[in-house]
Amino acid sequence: MKVRTFWTILLKTIGLIIILYGLNLLLFSLSNLFVTFSFAAIDEALWFTLFTLFFLGLYFLVLWILLFKTSWVIDKLRLTKGFEEDRIDLNFKFSTLVQIASIVIGGYIIITVLPQFVRESLLYFQMKKLKWFENPGYIPMLVALTKLVIAYFLIAKNRFIASFVNKQIGVNAEEEKPKNENFDS
Repeated sequence: MKVRTFWTILLKTIGLIIILYGLNLLLFSLSNLFVTFSFAAIDEALWFTLFTLFFLGLYFLVLWILLFKTSWVIDKLRLTKGFEEDRIDLNFKFSTLVQIASIVIGGYIIITVLPQFVRESLLYFQMKKLKWFENPGYIPMLVALTKLVIAYFLIAKNRFIASFVNKQIGVNAEEEKPKNENFDS
């Protein structure tokens, strides 16, 4: 399998998983809009509706990019760079496994945290704008944002992470080359 094909499959899979997590977000947003229009002044309800539509639009933009513009994501994040060969074989070097693990973990964090971040952001601004609480908590929103930033760095800096792990465990470039063992004997 080519490296580019691997990333295309992985990114599209992440997009499909985000859709599953996003169903809860969509239902949450619709119920919040109903509550907002029921209990808030019209100007506050319209402001919250615009804010909700902005975040939902951002969420669907990420989905669209992952599902339909995967080549653009692969090119912008330079996911195919750093691999010595154009194909992925079963004889992985240790650093390649660490790179792939870093990207998979970062992708999983984004999948699970993006809906949470949007939900917490909507709740925070709804509580702040509608004055349901005098001082609404912003900590859950900041925690989710921090997780998204960490996930981004896991994906974008996967080669740095792989070289750091190699240095920590004492693997040098000569030792990590896969050996061609002859199993015919």
